[in-house]
Amino acid sequence: MIFNSIVSTNSCVSLSDVYIIASSLKHFGDLFVIDRILKYQASAFVKAEQIVPDPKIISELTPIYGKHGLFPTIIQEQTPTGNSSRISFKSINEQIHLLLMGKRFDFVYLGFDGSYDNFDEFSYFCRIGSEMINEVTGYFNLQPHRLASVKEFFLKEMSEEEMNKVASILLNLPQLYSKHLPFEWDWRAGSYSERTFGNKTERSISLTGIHRQVANISRSSGIGETLDRIRIQTDINTDPKNIQERFNSNDISSYFSESPQWHDEIVNEIINFIS
Repeated sequence: MIFNSIVSTNSCVSLSDVYIIASSLKHFGDLFVIDRILKYQASAFVKAEQIVPDPKIISELTPIYGKHGLFPTIIQEQTPTGNSSRISFKSINEQIHLLLMGKRFDFVYLGFDGSYDNFDEFSYFCRIGSEMINEVTGYFNLQPHRLASVKEFFLKEMSEEEMNKVASILLNLPQLYSKHLPFEWDWRAGSYSERTFGNKTERSISLTGIHRQVANISRSSGIGETLDRIRIQTDINTDPKNIQERFNSNDISSYFSESPQWHDEIVNEIINFIS
């Protein structure tokens, strides 16, 4: 993953009105509410090691992504043989990124301040993400061999008793931690299933992680905030073992059109289970 942690990233200014949509909180029963969006990610896995920063490529892509408020920059990708320079596009406040890496293209939204102004709805993010990925794969004449969508968020503030109750539901703890309940823990599960999007049915992986953690959040004001929360991440992707380059633009659009419902189903199941 390019963004393993987002809690120390600084935000500067608001996004362009291009990205502003109506806000709405997500409610899952009386106890649990999604309090803060941390990250949305849409990814297409491609064979693109040959794509490096080139003035012609950058000049041709800049008008395409400039209309979305994204501007070009050069980043370094860590590879087994050393760092490689890659093309990236980002918003002025660094909240939105399009990363053109050697083996994957990632479209990422980082929710810095916990506001619900931009990309609040995952369905909206996925729609824009599919457009971004289709534009760049079309430009380079690439077909992805794997697609993925990721959603990560904090639950609302909960009491120590409420968080310990969640831990007791999810974890079978040894004596030490049963007696002295942990202030930090992780639960993770993954499974295979068949998912249909468009005219394709693909073996896919569904991953869910639930974590209690103390996180330091940087705000645009420069004032930090320490949160003790439960973080949930859902990650749905097609089978990584199938490396056939097979997903066309319609497949990409269909996959990200279906993704919000898949994630909602998992989140609802998890919330109902731990409540």
